[in-house]
Amino acid sequence: MGKTVMRRTNGVVLIAINKYLRLVTIEYCYSLRAFYFLWEGIMRKSRLFLLVLCVVMAFQLIAFTACNNERETEATVKFTDMVGDEVEIPKNPQKVGVLSRSGVDMLIAFGLGDKITGVYKTVLDNSWADIIYPAAVNYYKYDYGTTIETYVEHGVEVVICPEKYLADNLREAGIPAFTVNQYGVPDYDNFVYHFADTIKLIWDDAAVAVKVDSWKAGFKAIKDEVDEKLADVDGTNPKTLYYVRGDKN
Repeated sequence: MGKTVMRRTNGVVLIAINKYLRLVTIEYCYSLRAFYFLWEGIMRKSRLFLLVLCVVMAFQLIAFTACNNERETEATVKFTDMVGDEVEIPKNPQKVGVLSRSGVDMLIAFGLGDKITGVYKTVLDNSWADIIYPAAVNYYKYDYGTTIETYVEHGVEVVICPEKYLADNLREAGIPAFTVNQYGVPDYDNFVYHFADTIKLIWDDAAVAVKVDSWKAGFKAIKDEVDEKLADVDGTNPKTLYYVRGDKN
């Protein structure tokens, strides 16, 4: 009797153990399967993330290279100014100080008046200045003694000077400058279009280029007409032509 009970007990225990092992095995398998799907999802997301990251980095690298190339090729412009100095100034400057009175009207006429921070003081002393160009009231008054600190404070990128020594001093102080001379030596024939062409070179603006070309064509037509009429004038009895500077008393 005792042996029979023992066998039954052992059988029940074995069955219970077997069921437990089966449940544990099934749960383990489900756990492994869940872990597999979880890991696969993570890896898919990781691969997608890495792919996106690589694409973004590639675009950033291309953009960075393009910007560097653009800075290297278009950051500055080199030319010879009216006194023969080889100068290098920023391309498309947004803030320009104009000490040369000959430079103010052309910049405004060609649509660049908003790039001017200030002009030579006598330009603003003219009561017609803010009538012809109302925005002139916003210009600072500069003179030959304006300090480097003032130009820096105003964020000036380039200064247009009437005399070589002024441009030299500014360049020595680290401020780009060039000369637009008010007088030609021995005459002004070679400089009539010089500043207009320089403006077109400095600013990459289609509207500015159109205005420069239109002005040059119009001026040439008038000059040719005057030259033609003067060719028929008797030069044996020349008359004196007086030039009056409006900014002098």
